[in-house]
Amino acid sequence: MRYLVYWGFRRDQLCDRKIGCPHEDARATCPLDSLEAAQATELGQLIKRAVEIKTALKFGFHMDLDDISSDEFEAMKVIEEEVSKFENEKNGADDGRQ
Repeated sequence: MRYLVYWGFRRDQLCDRKIGCPHEDARATCPLDSLEAAQATELGQLIKRAVEIKTALKFGFHMDLDDISSDEFEAMKVIEEEVSKFENEKNGADDGRQ
């Protein structure tokens, strides 16, 4: 799950389709295609539901823990951790640090 969330935030680092996929020539599997395929799986759909729940909560919807499955709650925690890591990376890059 963490892999999907991590690369979901960094999908532009996997393959730049604007210039053509460099993986086609190497007969390798394009990592962006692999990510998109994984996002269509049951695990990917779980992450999508967790994101939708987080969005609903931001919009002011009210939910109890009884309304959310333990899998969805775990996905929400992973997403929150990865958001924090991603923002720290961006802020470090903005400050000239890596």
